[in-house]
Amino acid sequence: MTYLSANDLAILLARRRRTDGRLALLLDYDGTLTPIVDRPEEAILDHDTQRLLARLADRPDTYVALLTGRSLDGLHAVAGPLAGCAIVSNGGLRITLADGTDQPDAAFIEAVRLMTALERALITALAPRTGVRVEPKGPTLAVHWRQAPHHAEETRRRVERLIDTDRVRMLSGRCVLELRPTAGRDKADAARWLLERWQAGHSSAFFGDDVIDLSALTVVHQQGGVAVVVGDAVTPPDGALRIEGPTEVRQLLEALAED
Repeated sequence: MTYLSANDLAILLARRRRTDGRLALLLDYDGTLTPIVDRPEEAILDHDTQRLLARLADRPDTYVALLTGRSLDGLHAVAGPLAGCAIVSNGGLRITLADGTDQPDAAFIEAVRLMTALERALITALAPRTGVRVEPKGPTLAVHWRQAPHHAEETRRRVERLIDTDRVRMLSGRCVLELRPTAGRDKADAARWLLERWQAGHSSAFFGDDVIDLSALTVVHQQGGVAVVVGDAVTPPDGALRIEGPTEVRQLLEALAED
């Protein structure tokens, strides 16, 4: 599949916004708004992009949501306040609307207990491996090995031995395993919930760069929206488009803000 230019994609989305009177922009964070980096805490969103997202969210005809595997606090630590944006954190388990209203999943509290116990076991099992990190996120966990790619297979095997697959789901991303409860919302469920709330199925777009985003990309496409894979790390699902990287996503957002 060939790449679509930021300008061509902006024209497509702006046309839908004018026709439908609204546009819902759903964006993954890491690898979509910021480049992938070795350490997650270094994926800082620049101030110009923060202001750009706020400008778009302030428009009466545009909704903006960030969908991330990070915790809410973890996202704010790297992305700032994100004024006017809805935030889907922990891969869907928590939805925070632009007015600050929280929509936690019913499974949230039990998931925190489950992941706290799993975190302790993982730290013990993985401690000797330099460069492998366990990142607690409340109701979810991440195990990273971007700084130690030679430990990838052994790390995966150790994690698989520890988890109860009836209660914990393991999602593979780029040098990361996301661990989340089998019960509760995921990104696809959250995308569906937001689009229904905003009545913006046809006039929507989801931007994601990783395997973990494929289900949400598919949901948005099925709703009549535009599914956009950022970069070349994954094969786009049927009906999806492709854009080159975070720089092009930023260019697209600028064009939509000016339209």
